[in-house]
Amino acid sequence: MPCSGGFTLLECSFEVVVSLPQMHCVGALPSYFTFPMVVKSSAHANAIEEGEHIHCMVAKRSFKLNAFVETVLIHMFSTIREVSVRDAYKVFGEMRAKNVFT
Repeated sequence: MPCSGGFTLLECSFEVVVSLPQMHCVGALPSYFTFPMVVKSSAHANAIEEGEHIHCMVAKRSFKLNAFVETVLIHMFSTIREVSVRDAYKVFGEMRAKNVFT
């Protein structure tokens, strides 16, 4: 199985999204670098359900405190058609450290 970074280079967004559970099954732990790539890929693939699942994983593993991860979540919620901007605003409102970029 190629790493999710390899899928990203090949522009296989949905494969990046589904590789996260596969990584978990083999004991690979996601990092601050993994989540932004997977969240951005779920937005690109318009994978709503998977994106919301990833958001839950981010919250459970305390990655929400990372501004980069939070910013990518805002991007995902604001670009997926079926999800309202309200979800993006909720993530923004829960951010501890806001800056010009977010």
